[in-house]
Amino acid sequence: MADILNFDSKDTLLRLALNGDKDKILEFDPGDVNTRRKFYNMKDSMITKQQELDSKIKQLDLKEEDGIQEAFKLEEDFFDYLKDLIDDIFGNGATNMICGNRKNVFVLANCIIALCPYFEKFRNDTKNKYTSKLKDAGVL
Repeated sequence: MADILNFDSKDTLLRLALNGDKDKILEFDPGDVNTRRKFYNMKDSMITKQQELDSKIKQLDLKEEDGIQEAFKLEEDFFDYLKDLIDDIFGNGATNMICGNRKNVFVLANCIIALCPYFEKFRNDTKNKYTSKLKDAGVL
């Protein structure tokens, strides 16, 4: 029979009620290096994709119906791109919780901006916390 090792495996797990809605809980772990990597990569690729989108839209004739429809298509593609990234990081359906049935890039961007401090807080606070705990335990 093995001894039991008890430890807190959810210490860095966060559960956030989107805009205070207790039925829309976004759960993620900023302590997970894969989650942080995906989040920071998403932020960088989002900027690049937005610049590409802006450049393509500037080339369209928005006075013509075809140009307007192409701009809508480009914006929808950008939304779908972000949706895939967000759902990969925060779980399938996260984008639907964030936007509902809307395809609103600005809502997604606002959510990403609102999440940044949680990743920053982990980076700043948690490293110090664990360094202290490891020293107290005699590991460092």
